[in-house]
Amino acid sequence: MKSASILCFFLLMLSVAGLSSGQTSTNAISLLDAVQKGDQDAVAGILARGVDVDSSDDKGRTALMWAAREGHPEVIKLLLSKGADISARSEGGWTALMAAAHNGQLETMKILMEKGAKVNDQSADGTTVLMWAVISGKHENVKMLLEKGADFNLGDANGVTPLMGAIFDGKAEIATTLIEKGANVNLKTKAGQTALMIAKLRGRMDLREILLKAGAKE
Repeated sequence: MKSASILCFFLLMLSVAGLSSGQTSTNAISLLDAVQKGDQDAVAGILARGVDVDSSDDKGRTALMWAAREGHPEVIKLLLSKGADISARSEGGWTALMAAAHNGQLETMKILMEKGAKVNDQSADGTTVLMWAVISGKHENVKMLLEKGADFNLGDANGVTPLMGAIFDGKAEIATTLIEKGANVNLKTKAGQTALMIAKLRGRMDLREILLKAGAKE
């Protein structure tokens, strides 16, 4: 009974960590666990035993994606030096760069982009790297992506653009930067909504004024 309780606790801990023993090998679990902790020496040791550098969990999230998500630059460099696939995608179509952008990991984002990560990749639902950066609320990250050529008018599967995302979340500084870079203030979602409509819906008259000054149409 005691051993069964210990096993249940172990499986619960794996689930909380984002891993699953059901479809993930023991070697993969060891690698992903070390990556999440940022334990570079442990990661190196595990890879030296021949464990696949692109090992993933049951959602298709690779070691590189986890390192990007958690913000471990040295681990990322190690994984890439061992041949990690920078373009690999999870079940939801996420890349390592998306994971980094979503969690606001600026240094990680820079490393990945220097190594060839694509700034305008989209997840399965069309969400862009830039949109994930907008959602994270990290202004510096948004500016960096724009400087690297991120498409500020590229919307998701519903036509929601980064500007609309910034307006919805009330991120005035980010919205202003997007507009200054040339974001189209009059684009519409597939449902026919504009950024101006979203500002009004959210009760953000300050953002409404910013949009009107930028040429938004009523």
